[in-house]
Amino acid sequence: MENKNKSNILLIIILAAAFGIGGGAVGGLLARSYVGDSLVTPFFGEIDYSHQGPNLIIRDPKKVVVQQDDRVSNTVSAVQNGLVGIFKKRDPRKADKNFNLDNFYVTGDEVGQGLIITADGWIMTAFKPEAADKYVVVTSNNQVYDIDKILTDQLTSASFIHVDAKDFPVRKFASPADIANGQTVLAVRWDGETELAAISDIKKRTGGLVESSDTFSSKIQLASKLGPDFEGVPIFNLGGDIVGVLDKDDQVDPISHFDSATRSLLKSGEIRRASLGANYIDMSRMAGEIPSGAGAFDFRQNGNYRGALIYKDASGTAVAKGSAAAAAGLKEGDLVLSVNGFDVDQNTGLNDLVQEFQPGERTVIIYLRNGEQKETEVTFK
Repeated sequence: MENKNKSNILLIIILAAAFGIGGGAVGGLLARSYVGDSLVTPFFGEIDYSHQGPNLIIRDPKKVVVQQDDRVSNTVSAVQNGLVGIFKKRDPRKADKNFNLDNFYVTGDEVGQGLIITADGWIMTAFKPEAADKYVVVTSNNQVYDIDKILTDQLTSASFIHVDAKDFPVRKFASPADIANGQTVLAVRWDGETELAAISDIKKRTGGLVESSDTFSSKIQLASKLGPDFEGVPIFNLGGDIVGVLDKDDQVDPISHFDSATRSLLKSGEIRRASLGANYIDMSRMAGEIPSGAGAFDFRQNGNYRGALIYKDASGTAVAKGSAAAAAGLKEGDLVLSVNGFDVDQNTGLNDLVQEFQPGERTVIIYLRNGEQKETEVTFK
């Protein structure tokens, strides 16, 4: 009798295990049929997403998260020494040789932050210091520097301040080609506080349809709001390159907007911007069919509209009198195709290409007029 009871118990265990395995298999099939493979994640082994993309297989999900965290931490450590705090200057009469709080600048009391852009002491900041002798710069390694020069960039409204320094650490400017939608970026304050975000949109136009060759209208949009504490804070990619600077509206001014000013500072110690003097419509923004009577212009390239169509702005001006564009013979209706061999397209606007130059520099512009391709040499003002 005892042996029979043991046999029954063993049979019950075997049947329960069989039903459990079978139920799991059926549940898996139902999940894959009605929910989709993308929501079925194995407890062990690798996660295979190769059916959804180019052979993407995550062999150890936990390791991926750890590696991402390590990369973020390493990037923050690497970029922090290129950031500074800007403080109101202490009264030197209160300083003494003993310990005194008046001798120190306290993290959190800064009035602004800055990004080192040249090894010889130029710093870019959104803060507007009214006088050099009222402020000091403090680096991440607690070195204090007096400000000896302040310049304002009229095109971007950024301030550039200079301190007497050598061998400052400088981060690389990210190339526009290396900035993409969905990319993970970091907003890093000089004290190390960090916010992780993602790029949701690039080259979003903030102005009207007609743009100026001599101003910027593009922004980088982030998927999340970072808030006022991060206004003026630089944005980095995970490689530590500078993507841009967060403005007061929680949008990012691309770092390419400041490249020309930086080169000008290195060359002459001044901020000088190139000017073409033309207004235009970015044809890559346009959609729809061209009327049959529109003329012989070929607006398309690989199926997309291209070029910058010189066009009147609200004041009725297409090409400013006495401008570089006027001297080069450009007129309303001309379609600018390239500047210095670089195409004007959805990735690069005419104003971006103009700002690659300094006043007095020359280059060749290729354009269409009445369907005929022409070229002209322009000397930027």
